[in-house]
Amino acid sequence: MTFSSLSRPTTRFAGLVLVTTLALATFAALAPQAVGNKDGRFGNGDRGDNPVIGSLPCAAAPQMEWMFWEGLNNEESNTVSSGYLPVMAFTGNDLQACVLNAAGEPYGQVNRYETWDAVGSSKACVFIVDRYAVIDGRISLWQWLPREYRGGEVAVSSPFGDVWDVPGEHAYKIPLSRISDLSGAATTVSVFTFTPSGAFSSLSDLEITVGMNGEVVVVRYQP
Repeated sequence: MTFSSLSRPTTRFAGLVLVTTLALATFAALAPQAVGNKDGRFGNGDRGDNPVIGSLPCAAAPQMEWMFWEGLNNEESNTVSSGYLPVMAFTGNDLQACVLNAAGEPYGQVNRYETWDAVGSSKACVFIVDRYAVIDGRISLWQWLPREYRGGEVAVSSPFGDVWDVPGEHAYKIPLSRISDLSGAATTVSVFTFTPSGAFSSLSDLEITVGMNGEVVVVRYQP
């Protein structure tokens, strides 16, 4: 399948309203702690320097610089990573345009208060992103794992087949552009489940659900 059947309409955001509303409404039932934002998608929401993305209030998390060094084009760091929770994050040079909406349990994370180019969360959340940004390679999705999950397993369930992988030492890249290519014009759902290594089997699985729906990509994270 190809993506040729989806054109780029000049008023395409009008067509995103229904999908965006339904996705966020569904998540709101699961995350009642989400805080509303009266100032618009990227207003400060009366939180001073803390950005609010959609209805997800975020706080600066400088550790994202080394957690997602590859996606941020930073030098590889040997920073000790103990004591941090798993984090799902997007990276890109223009995330304020690529991320259309978000909701979740406070707080989300950005690598910097201003001009942030990494955003994500260690808590339950949902992000809606521009599919054309995925196609153009302007946004990437990653799962950073602490040592308890390294050597575990990544199980992928999708309409294109089920596969298994083993995460390495660095953040695991979710192949959004590949999923988009394979989906074509179809609506698809792919699920990535990260299980801890055997010695830490008591820890919970992490789940990332990627939904391709027309011109948007809906990503849900459930730690």
